Amino acid sequence: MTQALRLGDVERLLADGSPGSRSVVASAVARMGEVPALSASQREAWEHVVRVFARDAELVVRAALAEEVKSSTGLPRDVAEKLARDVIDVARPILGFSEALSEELLVELAAAGGPQRQEAIAGRRSVSPPVSSALIANAEAPAVARLAANEGAQIDVGDFERMLERFAESWQVVQSIARRRQLPPQIAEKVIGLVARKLNVDLIKRHALPPAIAAKLIEHARDKTTAGYAAIIGRAESSRALARQMNQTGKLTPTTAIRSLCMGDQAFFEAAIAMRSGLAADAVQEAFADPAGTGLASACQKAGIPGNQMPVVRAALKAVADTPFEGDPAAHMQRVISRVLTQVEDIGAETLDFLLAKLGTLQTENRA
Repeated sequence: MTQALRLGDVERLLADGSPGSRSVVASAVARMGEVPALSASQREAWEHVVRVFARDAELVVRAALAEEVKSSTGLPRDVAEKLARDVIDVARPILGFSEALSEELLVELAAAGGPQRQEAIAGRRSVSPPVSSALIANAEAPAVARLAANEGAQIDVGDFERMLERFAESWQVVQSIARRRQLPPQIAEKVIGLVARKLNVDLIKRHALPPAIAAKLIEHARDKTTAGYAAIIGRAESSRALARQMNQTGKLTPTTAIRSLCMGDQAFFEAAIAMRSGLAADAVQEAFADPAGTGLASACQKAGIPGNQMPVVRAALKAVADTPFEGDPAAHMQRVISRVLTQVEDIGAETLDFLLAKLGTLQTENRA
């Protein structure tokens, strides 16, 4: 491996006439490119031989070469581009792995490269926003679902919107979006709505539930899911954005607001109180600065928070104040819920069940 490449030897092997033999040689030569000790002249010789193999008439030879050089850090860009434009059996490993491909080429092939090329690109370790945008605008559901499931894919809010517009009826795409670890708040709310709508249809079709009962069950589940997402975000502006989105779609309920506060998301709760009450944000923040005062109770009343829930609100605010954030949103949520449960005697059966279930889930995840 460390000896100099001898072009004459390689060319004699190329003249062998056997595609199988040439594919073996192609693989061996490709691996030589990763040898750190290659001199400048050896590197030049290696690139020349790789270019020869990339032009080989036999598919098996080019495919063997592509598989070996897909992760090569020294692959010449022209060779990478030639292989990426080859038939799919040659192009797939290069499209899926090679860092030698330019973003411009990836955008071009994402837009018009065909379904299998698009799927290969969608699964790359890192996908830039322009490449993601090209896939979302042009690819079909399998490639877009793979992109959505790829945590290394950078996807702008506007492209998530376009994804949902194009594939609102594709359960494959919607599920992939829903399973991402992090989503923009407005996208999370829309995905929750799409999932709820599908579940609603399934309940009616498969279990013959009356539409009104199915809708009630789904609204209850949606309320729980959204509250959990608001709390796990862990960023105040994201929580406020989710509250705004839910308010615009009529989904911002007092129950969701209280549950989010009990899980440590004071930003979501404050935004919910401001929007539901019609009070200015600074007036709400001033009321929250004095939890024992009448201003907080008045603001919550205007927002539709039942009076019997004020002890829960005050206990949750105290729990948040007494629980410093240490960098882990899930752990913070668990500590806040535990404090709330120990401070409130009558929290309400439904909220109690919700918080206990959430606490149990968090504890299980921590042990895993």
